Amino acid sequence: IVPAPAMDENDEVEMLHTWRATGTGKHVPAGVIGLMVHKAIELWCFPDDPRLIPLLESAALNAGLAGEEQRVEAVRRARELLERLKLDPFWETLNSAEERHHEIPYSRISSDWAESGYIDLLYRIESDWHIVDFKTDSIRSDQEREELTGNYNRQLQRYQSAVKSLIGQVAQANICFLDDDGRVRVVETKPYD
Repeated sequence: IVPAPAMDENDEVEMLHTWRATGTGKHVPAGVIGLMVHKAIELWCFPDDPRLIPLLESAALNAGLAGEEQRVEAVRRARELLERLKLDPFWETLNSAEERHHEIPYSRISSDWAESGYIDLLYRIESDWHIVDFKTDSIRSDQEREELTGNYNRQLQRYQSAVKSLIGQVAQANICFLDDDGRVRVVETKPYD
């Protein structure tokens, strides 16, 4: 029996880039926007917080955006996604949680392989735990959303398994798409077996 890989091509992975985006155009790699948004959510820093713009600018520079036009576009886009989340009712659910833990590292051995990763957000309301994985993919159709949800489902199931081993309870897992045809959409994933 060959064990399933700990990571697959659809998982988010933080990579060190040896490139620098020095072009003069506005194009910003999607991964950079994702890193910037995740950092702001980790610090629970949203558009009404005066720390947000300096945080996003620093994250853009750290990601290798050397051109001013690219940095401005990256900050604009990240701010747009964060504003959208803050205005969505799901943000209030997250904000009012009794406990909220961001970017939780985990490592575990499963059969003959090891895996490690980071869970974007684990939060508790009353006695129920919830996992949220934030995605910045630009979705333009129901079919795209369904495909992405299917692609990310195994990742979320591994997060559920890791959380169960940590706290002894299965957490509900959700993907929070921040750009589903211009709005936030929270999708519950298939439960962990």
